[in-house]
Amino acid sequence: MIERFKREARSLTFLLHKNSVPLRDFGRTSEGHLYMAMDYCKGLSLRAILDKQGHLSVNEVIHISMQ
Repeated sequence: MIERFKREARSLTFLLHKNSVPLRDFGRTSEGHLYMAMDYCKGLSLRAILDKQGHLSVNEVIHISMQ
């Protein structure tokens, strides 16, 4: 699990896109906790939108997917 975390974190450092939150740092604390440090992204999560609206329209899904 730890090696997978490290592998995925290293991969994320190369993902630079206007619609993704950049990974700034990752590692393991002295207590053994794994962490990823990313920029704060203001806004609602997809879960919060679905909880509020119940569903997304086809146009909304296409717009999000195209990004």
